[in-house]
Amino acid sequence: MWKNTCNFHTHTARCGHAVGEDEEYVKLAIEAGIKVLGFSDHVPWPDILQPRIRMSPDLVENYVKSLTFLKEKYKDQIEIHIGFEAEYIEEYMPYYEWMKVEYGIEYFIIGQHGEFDDCHEPYFYNWYKDDKNMASRYVSQVIRGMETGLFAYVAHPDHFLNGYRKNDKFAENQIRQICEKSKELNIPLELNLTYPRFAIMDGKVHDGEDRYPFNKFWKIAGEVGCPVVVGIDAHNPIDLMIDYTDFVKSFADRFNLNIIDFTL
Repeated sequence: MWKNTCNFHTHTARCGHAVGEDEEYVKLAIEAGIKVLGFSDHVPWPDILQPRIRMSPDLVENYVKSLTFLKEKYKDQIEIHIGFEAEYIEEYMPYYEWMKVEYGIEYFIIGQHGEFDDCHEPYFYNWYKDDKNMASRYVSQVIRGMETGLFAYVAHPDHFLNGYRKNDKFAENQIRQICEKSKELNIPLELNLTYPRFAIMDGKVHDGEDRYPFNKFWKIAGEVGCPVVVGIDAHNPIDLMIDYTDFVKSFADRFNLNIIDFTL
């Protein structure tokens, strides 16, 4: 049974939409009983700046230096890993590989939020309501990302359903493609706790239909039997303090999810 002792999806204030000091995340993770904490802030893009979305490239050195210091300082209390949440973009793959070597980045997770167009203008998949082309492009990019072998797991794989809301055969086919590729390559899919966190804090039951985790996605994930990890997706140190056990157990039982203990 999953317990809240490990999280590889943690952000920092450098991305522009998370809050808190790095050390606050570490201290509250220790207080919460978390034994392994992976930081995976939004990767900078080398030639496109998005100040409220991702850190700028000139902050990477500080990111790594700060977390390396905390890794050593708290080594007797918690295991810390340094990674990035990144979109699969073919032309950026050499850049990601360079970052691994240059900065000692330990892992990447796929967080496929969007891309950029031919004019290098960023866009997000969820801007396009019920757009089959955008939905299938998301799925194609996630699958190609898994096939590279660079990414440890897929964050919020059901994110594209924030844009494609129809409950039809097309959606089912797209979901099944991701789940079957995950099982084939043994690359886990992440049950993301961003929105369940709000429900837990409000004391309300979240049915999963209006935002991820989307029931229709995880029903198929359970049928396929692909590996599943749990990600808190912390954007505030207090996010690590919430007890998600009951929600995860209920959701996993409901859809017969194959939740695994993820390690690097």
